[in-house]
Amino acid sequence: MPSESKKGFGRRQRSTHDQGSTLKPDSTEVYKAIRAHELMLNEAAAAQERSVIPPLLTLNGGAAAAFLTLLGAVKDNASFTVDVTKAQVAVAAWVVGLLLAAIAAWAAASRQTSLNKAFRLMREQVEDTLFPDLADVVAPGSCTPEERNDARTEARKAAEHWARAYRFFWMASAFLFVIGGFVALVAVAVPPPYR
Repeated sequence: MPSESKKGFGRRQRSTHDQGSTLKPDSTEVYKAIRAHELMLNEAAAAQERSVIPPLLTLNGGAAAAFLTLLGAVKDNASFTVDVTKAQVAVAAWVVGLLLAAIAAWAAASRQTSLNKAFRLMREQVEDTLFPDLADVVAPGSCTPEERNDARTEARKAAEHWARAYRFFWMASAFLFVIGGFVALVAVAVPPPYR
């Protein structure tokens, strides 16, 4: 039985199509691939961030509204007692969770802005290399390649910073939703006074 490398499988096997080829990649196709990759990354990051923030806003805001409605409905019911201090803590946790979800949305938008800048700068580098005449039309008076590289590095670092902030704020918002729920449960689980 032939080994995997003789069958054409494995990491070391190269395509026989490219061996001895003197063809250079088409500049336009390279540019199209980079541009398509840039757009796909932007869309994927934005979709992921949009899928996380609305549920946090809904959970925290809905929990606070529902709990306050419950408290309003049972305020005159003598058989139902509520620890007001704990109820206030629960509502405060949900309100802070709402604020943190809004900050997470802001961090996600800032991250996306930084990513867009980094990929735009990379695209400008490619345009300058592949299409020097076009690059002067697209980005006239643009910076030097070194300045563009430095700006791209800074934009990528900023995107990483905003990604960490986004993760922290959305996790903190989710955590406060859970904390608010436990505190609300304890607030309404107070046994009624014996008569």
